[in-house]
Amino acid sequence: MELVGTAPDHNGVVSQEIVPHIAQDEAWKGEFLMQVIRVDTCPCCGAQDIDWPLHRSESLVEAFRMLSQRKYDGYMDGWEQQLSLAMASCRCCGHIWHHTRPDLVALFGMYAHGKRLKGISVSRRPNARMLSTMRGLFCYCTSADRVATLLDYGSGGGRWAAAARQAGFRVTAYEPTASRQGKIGDVELVGSLQAVEGRRFDVINLEQVLEHIPDPASDLRTLKQYCYADTVLRISVPDVARLGKRLWEGFPFNGRTMHVLSPYEHLHGFRQSSLQALLKTVGLEACAGWRLPLCLPRYALERWANTLGSPFGRTSVAGSFQSRRHSL
Repeated sequence: MELVGTAPDHNGVVSQEIVPHIAQDEAWKGEFLMQVIRVDTCPCCGAQDIDWPLHRSESLVEAFRMLSQRKYDGYMDGWEQQLSLAMASCRCCGHIWHHTRPDLVALFGMYAHGKRLKGISVSRRPNARMLSTMRGLFCYCTSADRVATLLDYGSGGGRWAAAARQAGFRVTAYEPTASRQGKIGDVELVGSLQAVEGRRFDVINLEQVLEHIPDPASDLRTLKQYCYADTVLRISVPDVARLGKRLWEGFPFNGRTMHVLSPYEHLHGFRQSSLQALLKTVGLEACAGWRLPLCLPRYALERWANTLGSPFGRTSVAGSFQSRRHSL
């Protein structure tokens, strides 16, 4: 994730590069008072027609305190006194978000203090779906005049980066939070986008990234500088529509597992309509053409099913700032 920082350097100047380091440095603890960020417009379509599906309650506050203790060793204790804990939803595109959230120093600190919940294990190896997806993208994007390159944006432990490397891409994995970085053989690992300044990639992969980012539209616009005219952005996010009326069960924490809108790791709840609204806002257009189902049959099938209102559990899109619709 690339998060624009609010932490001042010693001259009082905003510096996005030092935000993760400040948040994880015990010596800085207490130097910054958390700022509360209030979001009154839809982050996807910009509408101000808002509904309130969930309000603050005593049971919600107690569950939040339990989440702070079990997941973050108490790092978020006291946040419930400053943050509303209310959820907002857009009546235009259906997007859901936290009406108030912490500033970026606090968010990075939260990630630095997070630990894996008991009984939850995560494999470090890419699974068959990851490998199939990356091989399909390699087939779709391979050019005769250059080696196909991929930027795994918000790489985390690196499973998708490893899958991309196995598929044949030359891979750069970007993960700004040191505690989340996973080392993968033959993959370039960077903790700052300054390390790839001036470079372009054939594919930019954002797997479960946008829901963590305060301003996803701003980040997507920033990525344009790393794109060729026909670069493909693969975006995949959890789809809250699949839960229907059960969405708010166990929110924000049921004592065992993280909620799909767990505060404040998941700042957004996407659905097909809100993701499409976000793409339109930033000028991205979904890829199309006869090679798409040929190279990425599973993705093409999921997209077709989503248009019929039957989400597979994640909302995904392969898009480009200049659509491949006419080039295939």
